[in-house]
Amino acid sequence: MEETQRKLKNIGTGFGLKTAVTLGGVFIAGLLIGRVKISPAIWPFGAAYIMAAFLNKNSVNPYVAMAGVLLALCTNIYFAENVPFCFAVAAMLSVFMIIVIYAPIKRKYLFAAAAVLTAYIICTLAFKRMFILNVISSIVEMCLVLIMAFMMNVVIKLFFTRRRTVLTDIELVSLGFTAVLAVLGVGSVSVAGVYLRDIFAVFIAVCAAYAGGAAVGAAVGAAVGAAAMMGGADGEFLLTVTVCSLACGIFHRMNRYVFALAYILISLIVGYYANYSVFAAAPFFTVLAASAAFAVLPARFYEFIGKYVSANMMRENEQKLTCERFSELTVGRLKEISGVFKNASGVISSMEKSRSEGISYAIAGIPENACSSCVLYSGCWDNDFERTYSLMQRMYLKYKRQDKLTERDFGPAFLKQCLHADKVADAARQTFRDYEMNRRWEKKVNESRGVLKEQLSGLSMVIDELAGEVAADFEIRTDIEDLLRRALDEEGIYAREVLCHMTAKSINVTVSLKSSSLSREYEKSVRRAVSKACGVRMSLSGERCSGPLKILSYEEARTIGLNSCVACASKDGMSVSGDAHLVRSFRDSRYMLLISDGMGSGERAAKESSCVVSLLEDFYGAGFDDDTVIRSVNKLMILGGAEDMFSTIDLCMIDLKNACARFTKIGAPHSYIIRADRVKRIAPGALPMGILEEMTPVVTETELTPGDIILMYSDGVADAEIDNEEVYRAIVRSAEKRGVKEIADAVLSLAVEARGGKKDDMTVIATRVVRG
Repeated sequence: MEETQRKLKNIGTGFGLKTAVTLGGVFIAGLLIGRVKISPAIWPFGAAYIMAAFLNKNSVNPYVAMAGVLLALCTNIYFAENVPFCFAVAAMLSVFMIIVIYAPIKRKYLFAAAAVLTAYIICTLAFKRMFILNVISSIVEMCLVLIMAFMMNVVIKLFFTRRRTVLTDIELVSLGFTAVLAVLGVGSVSVAGVYLRDIFAVFIAVCAAYAGGAAVGAAVGAAVGAAAMMGGADGEFLLTVTVCSLACGIFHRMNRYVFALAYILISLIVGYYANYSVFAAAPFFTVLAASAAFAVLPARFYEFIGKYVSANMMRENEQKLTCERFSELTVGRLKEISGVFKNASGVISSMEKSRSEGISYAIAGIPENACSSCVLYSGCWDNDFERTYSLMQRMYLKYKRQDKLTERDFGPAFLKQCLHADKVADAARQTFRDYEMNRRWEKKVNESRGVLKEQLSGLSMVIDELAGEVAADFEIRTDIEDLLRRALDEEGIYAREVLCHMTAKSINVTVSLKSSSLSREYEKSVRRAVSKACGVRMSLSGERCSGPLKILSYEEARTIGLNSCVACASKDGMSVSGDAHLVRSFRDSRYMLLISDGMGSGERAAKESSCVVSLLEDFYGAGFDDDTVIRSVNKLMILGGAEDMFSTIDLCMIDLKNACARFTKIGAPHSYIIRADRVKRIAPGALPMGILEEMTPVVTETELTPGDIILMYSDGVADAEIDNEEVYRAIVRSAEKRGVKEIADAVLSLAVEARGGKKDDMTVIATRVVRG
């Protein structure tokens, strides 16, 4: 009940403690910043604050900011050279900014800059046109307003947007500069010549150098030193703050007391040389007071600001070291494994040898089996060896031609001379039969070795490519990670960890969120931030849980998407179809459409085509290149298939990022790409897989556009469509149907009807190309 009453009260008044504090802070900031001047003629900071407040009207009240600046001008009337000009610029700029922020325009920053330009031109013509120096001071003030408005815009977003986890260098410098400006607005408060503005500037520089190191310390030191100079500090102060912050940045890992002491000693050395070997008390006591304030603050304060200041640097160094170590270990190990497979391929290659002289050793076994006990052995095989050996070679060639051998094949001269012609004929037939069988097995073994050699070489190549990607192409993009963290902050999303890495092919992002379940709208916000940081459209590629964390993976969005459907029919009288098909997406945004038609029909053809599909799926999934895949599968088909069993390959591999299709046809019929304005025919292949040792597939590459219809089908459909213009036209018209299932079913029905209602093994894949 109390909670409900409180909400109703807030709704009724629209004003609470948080709102009061915010409005008070905006007003006081305008009052302090508006009092700061560079000279009596140049007051740019109040106008810049008004402009930044109007650009962030959803976060701060710009009218309260304008009131604070106008009050600041009222308190400094006696210090301004041209009071009407100052008030006119503030008032006119406010009017123009009101028009800009409420006008239906998109480029508000550009029109805001135009508003500044217009306000200063009008006010200069009205109040400063008499003297050229006054016009120049007006131009300088206008340029400073544009620069300072950018910095203050950064600071306002930093304070009034959602919780931030990482501060950029621009935000750090802008924050420090604006903070010193606010202190300058208090006035020239000093004790014994030591100004509060100078102490505060040095304090900010010391904290930045301790938390962020030399680079951050020097940048912030130069910014706050320049701001202090606007309030009256000299050039020696700017030099001291910048050099001390840069030099002491190397000690930022040490104890803060040691760091403060080092800052004091370095300031003594810098001040000594800057004053030509004369000790200057004021800068020294300024640094001493700021260092003392720095040392007395608790360590938890610096741990807190360190998370914001040095997060970028620490993460970048850690990731760089991790990448170098990962590359050193992983690439070296991959190279070793690749060398093992490459050497194994060489060993297998050296084992391959020809048996061109093998028949000589086989013929030598004939006399041992048939003539060893013959009394004419010496005359035939010793004294007349050449004639007998030549006769056996001719018998071998005759056996190869006719696959048989009889006694009469030896000729009448041999039969008249030989006492045991029947035994010699039997021994020759057995010897030649064994020899031919051994040759066939040896050929198969050598072919198996060749396949294994190519597999090992291909595997070595894949590992080498992977090592190359890890060594050269794999790159962690810390710049994108920084942009992503800020983009997530703008969406109100706190990420425990973000990781962005690039390869030669794509950009990949991983975001770890402390949430066990994510709504669809929440994921859309994450995806929107990832796309903004990467500069390209990204899509969710995977998600998994790791304890309390939800890990989302993103990759570059695909240019196109695909909707596919398959329609099949088996031959009349057969329980299964001899066709096999596959529709599958692979990594790296590859998409496969595949039909394999086994020669014949029934279970034998189905087994043959299924083996081809399974092999192609495994090879492409492992990342082998096209040539290695086709050669290897062809040789495996020759080794493992029967003599009358072959299979066709109709393959379409589509790159969804580049919208490019690569058709590979081996004994497969033609295909079509049907568009609104024309029909493109993809040429068929020549011979099926598993017939010839060396074969060259028909390869066609083409680009795809959203709205295209890809039609692929097996011989059972193609035979019905060839030389039949009506069927062809009906197939083209079927592509006008709404769904791919309707298209595939329609093409299949047309083929069955064209064959007189008789079914053959038929497979149709219909695919519609849509926008990614």
